[in-house]
Amino acid sequence: MDKKYKLIKSDIKGLYRVKALKDFGYVKKGDIGGYVENPNNLSHQGNCWVYNNAKIYDNARIYGNAEIWDYAVIQDNARIYGNSEISDYAVIQGNAKIYDNAKIYGNSEISDYAVIQGNARIYGNSQVWDCAVIDGNAQIHGDSEILNYAIIRDNALIYGDSVISGNAFIGGNTEIKTGHNIGYIDEKFKNVLYIQCKASLITVYTDMNNVIKCNIGCQKRMTLEGLLKKIEEDGGMTKDREEYVRIMQNAHLLLG
Repeated sequence: MDKKYKLIKSDIKGLYRVKALKDFGYVKKGDIGGYVENPNNLSHQGNCWVYNNAKIYDNARIYGNAEIWDYAVIQDNARIYGNSEISDYAVIQGNAKIYDNAKIYGNSEISDYAVIQGNARIYGNSQVWDCAVIDGNAQIHGDSEILNYAIIRDNALIYGDSVISGNAFIGGNTEIKTGHNIGYIDEKFKNVLYIQCKASLITVYTDMNNVIKCNIGCQKRMTLEGLLKKIEEDGGMTKDREEYVRIMQNAHLLLG
């Protein structure tokens, strides 16, 4: 195999720097790149490269046309490939996979078995971990946390200090703003909307069969009919309960 770089000594114990042996991509022969722990960290095929002060540790592998920039750290068994880019102070670890045209930057952390693919963008202080998947044109930023088996896709936008967990399924043009927390929801869903009512927060969402449901307190998966039945069982209508009903009656307009 025709090698495109060689390892040279570095100023960091246990790490080497990479020096290009030929021109490829944006790299010129003689360019000195970032740091690797061993020759398996960076493929000799494709245009993949480690720039600046970026560091690759352990069994992590960079291949395809992936680019690692700035002070980014890739470690453990992480895999970075396709045309993906990791930059700034981002950390990719565990068994995480980043590929396609995904970009991770800022102070983001991707770990465990998380997968970032498509044209996804993860930045700010975001954390994506467990078995979460970010796909399509989804953007995650701010102090958001995506975990468990959550799937964020399409043009979804998650930001602020939102926490998305469980088996949440968020797609379309859904926008989840600062302060919203989706805990463990026991079914997959599409669009979601939070409304702070006078008495309680109501979560209104569309399930995978396009049925509109709501969660209020410990009451879950209620359709409009289910909500009305529960109100009747609990003593009838009140002003607070009227507000819940109005929201569910107009949910199809609110969710889009």
